[in-house]
Amino acid sequence: IDGARWVASQGWADGRRVGVAGASFGGFLAVLALSRPETPFVAAASVGGAFDLERWLRETRRREAAFVAETQRVWLLGPERPDPGSLRIPVQSVRRPVLLLHAEDDGTVESAQSVELAAALGAVGTAVELVRLNAGGHSIGTADQREGVWTR
Repeated sequence: IDGARWVASQGWADGRRVGVAGASFGGFLAVLALSRPETPFVAAASVGGAFDLERWLRETRRREAAFVAETQRVWLLGPERPDPGSLRIPVQSVRRPVLLLHAEDDGTVESAQSVELAAALGAVGTAVELVRLNAGGHSIGTADQREGVWTR
């Protein structure tokens, strides 16, 4: 948020046209940034985002060794156990457009996370577009899909 403001203050970007994008945990942060009242961003895009981190960590523990799952939790969230509510997107506070991209074969974050966020955002009247890619894993998809996605 501060970086976007600084870039605009330097005249390097039109502050009325700055969006934010991220992948995986960065996708969570991109959409979360839209929920902040002081956000300078006009839209967000997420690739393979995990939007319910508590659920994602539970799912990770089922498929990964306990050490890996705990390391991921500490790396992402710090040593303290955060309030579970802080591990989800506050959909009622997101009022700017969101683009969600998710590959069905993502083995790191289930595509259901993006599907469910899209439904929740739509239910509160937020403009949202969900692009479901057939393949691509925990990425933006195949080389052919990448070109088409960003030229929408």
